Amino acid sequence: MKYAPFAFDLTPILRSSHGFVISVWVLVVVSACAEHPTAPHFGVSPEAAADATANATAANVRADAASDRAVLNALYQATGGPNWTRNSNWRSDQPLRLWYGVRTDSKGRVRGLSLWNNGLTGAIPAELGQLTELEWLFLGGNDLTGAIPAELGQLTELESLDLGGNDLTGAIPAELGQLTELEQLFLQYNDLTGAIPAELGDLAELERLLLYVNNLTGAIPTELGQLTELEQLLLSHNNLTGAIPGELGQLTELVDLRLQDNSLTGAIPGELGQLTELRSLELGNNSLTGAIPTELGQLTELKVLYLDNNDLTGAIPGELGQLADLALLDVSANGLTGEIPAELGQLADLVLLDVSGNGLTGAIPGELGDLAELELLYLYGNGLTGAIPAELGQLAELRALWLESNELTGPILQMVQALPKLEYFLADDNALSGPLPSALSPSIRYLSLADNELTGSIPYYRVWALDVRGNYLTGCIPRDYPRAIRSRTSFRFNPQREPNGGTRRLQECAVQAAMSSHVQGAAGSGGHRAVADLDGNALRDNLRRMAKESREYRNGIRSGNSRETDVQEQGR
Repeated sequence: MKYAPFAFDLTPILRSSHGFVISVWVLVVVSACAEHPTAPHFGVSPEAAADATANATAANVRADAASDRAVLNALYQATGGPNWTRNSNWRSDQPLRLWYGVRTDSKGRVRGLSLWNNGLTGAIPAELGQLTELEWLFLGGNDLTGAIPAELGQLTELESLDLGGNDLTGAIPAELGQLTELEQLFLQYNDLTGAIPAELGDLAELERLLLYVNNLTGAIPTELGQLTELEQLLLSHNNLTGAIPGELGQLTELVDLRLQDNSLTGAIPGELGQLTELRSLELGNNSLTGAIPTELGQLTELKVLYLDNNDLTGAIPGELGQLADLALLDVSANGLTGEIPAELGQLADLVLLDVSGNGLTGAIPGELGDLAELELLYLYGNGLTGAIPAELGQLAELRALWLESNELTGPILQMVQALPKLEYFLADDNALSGPLPSALSPSIRYLSLADNELTGSIPYYRVWALDVRGNYLTGCIPRDYPRAIRSRTSFRFNPQREPNGGTRRLQECAVQAAMSSHVQGAAGSGGHRAVADLDGNALRDNLRRMAKESREYRNGIRSGNSRETDVQEQGR
C-alpha cells in the first residue's frame, strides 16, 4: 500500500495556549511514523529513501576507496617509491587492484599489500593504520628503519603481518595486541629492543610468532601461554632473561619452540613434556641449570632437540630413547655426568648425536652401532674409557667420528677401513695403542690421531690432512706421500715420543728427487719438511672447523625452516 504525501499548517495550533503540549505530541507522532514500517512518510517515498540510502552508501565506498588510495600514496612517498624494485601503476589513475602488490575486494577496498623484498627504505608511515579492511600486510625483506607505528594496532581485520628482515628499531608496540584476528606475526631480523609486550598474549587466533634475531630484553611473558592456537614460537637470538615459563606447556598445538641464544636461566620446565605435537625444541646457548627433565621423553613427535651450551647437570635421561622420530640430538657443552644411555641406540632415525664437552664416563655403548641413519657422532671432551666398540663399524652412513680428549684405550679397529662414507676420524688425546691401520676407507679425508700411544710405522694414506704427532711411531715417511699432495693437503708427522719421555723426529728418508717437483721449498738432499704448511695445533683447529661445518650442513634438516616464507609467498 502506498501513501501519498500530505501536509498541513500547524502554526495556529502551536500558537495556542496548549501549543507546547500539542507540539510535543506531533513530534512523537512524526517520530513514530518514521520508525514504523507501515507509517506514511512525510514528503519522502520509500523508493526515494532507498535510493538515498544506496547513494549515501556508494558515496561512502568511494570515499573509503579514495582514502585507501591516499594512504598508499603516502606509503610510496615515505618509503622511496620511485626506487622500489617493482612499482608498476603506483601513483597512477589505474584501479588499485592493478597496482603492484595490491589486492582489493569487489568494492575497491585494499585487502592485501605485499611489497616483500622490494627495496623499500625509510620509515613505515602511520597512515597505514587507516587501511581498515586490510587482511595481510607484507613489508618484510626491505630496508625499512624507525619504529613500528602503534597505529597498526587499528587494523582490526588483519590476519598476517610481516615486517621481518628490515632495520626497524624501538619497542614492539603493545597496541599490536588489539589485532584480534591476527594469525601470523613476523618481526624477525630487525633491531627491535625492549620487552616482549604481555599484550601479545591476547592474540587468541595467533598461530605463528617470529621475533628471533633482535635485541629484545626482559622475561618471556607468561601470557604467551594463553595462545592456544600457536604452532610456532621463535624467540631465539635475543637478550631475553629469566626463566622459561612453565605456562608454555599449555600450548598444545605448538610444533616449533626455539629459545636458543638468549640469557635464560633456571631449570627446563617439565611442563614442556605436555607439548605432544612438538617437533623442534631448541634451548641451546643459554644459562639453563638443573637436570634434563625426564618428561621430554613424552615428546614422541620430536625431531630436533638442542640443549647444548648451558649449565645442565645430572645424567642424560634414558627416556630420551623413546623419541622414535628424533633426528638431531645435541646436549654438548654442559656439565652432564654418568654414562651414555644405551637406550639412545633405539633412535632409529638419528642423524646427529653430540654429547661432547661434558663429564661423561664409562664405555661407549655398543648399542650406538644400531643407529643405521647416523652421520655425525661427537663424543669428544669427556672421560670415556675402554675400547672403541667394534659395533660402530656397522654405521654405514657415518661421515664424522670424533673421539678426541677421552681416556679410550686399545687398538684403532679396522672399522676405519670398512665405513664407506667416513670422512672425519678424530681420536686425538686418548691412550689408543698398537699400530696404525694398514689401510683406510677411501672416503677418509681427515685423520687426526695425535697424542696417543700408537707404535710402528706410518702407512701410506691417500688423505688430505693427517696428524699423528706425539705417538711412538718409527721408520720412514713413505716416499709416496708427495704424490698425494694437493693444494689443501697438510701433513704432520713430527715430533714423536720416546719411551723414556723425550721426543724425536722420524727418520727423513724420502729422497729429494721424489719431492722436488711436487713440494716447493723441500729440504736438502734426503730431507723432508713433512709438508708443514700448518703447524700441528693449527691443523687440529682446522679439522675441528671442518667437522663443525659438516655438522652445520646437517642442521638444515631441522623442521620448520622451510615454512618461514609460506605466508610471504601467498601475497606475491
